[in-house]
Amino acid sequence: MKQNNRMRKKIDSIAFENAKQINTEQSYQNFIQKFQLAKERPAAIELRDEVAFVNVLRQNSYAAFYDYLKNYPNSHRAKEANERYEKLLFDSRTKDKKLKSYVAFVKLPPHQDWST
Repeated sequence: MKQNNRMRKKIDSIAFENAKQINTEQSYQNFIQKFQLAKERPAAIELRDEVAFVNVLRQNSYAAFYDYLKNYPNSHRAKEANERYEKLLFDSRTKDKKLKSYVAFVKLPPHQDWST
């Protein structure tokens, strides 16, 4: 039994190192799904969220931040992603600088709770 546990930990560790070598959102997601008992799982979740956040920063659109928040509402980057989402949404909806655009923006429903 002890040997099986040691073997599982070794496999988990090698799989995590492989995910880190690939360093993509998908590589971490695969690890998280396949190795649910791995001690590295919390680190994989944080790294997945971080890689996804960097990708969203490159896109720099409110739609990309919206998707990030839908997918990773508990990310340590959620607060920053929400701030960027709201700023980019505001900029997009008011880019014509017309009063009617500002009024329409203010009438939008408040941002949603991403963790639900």
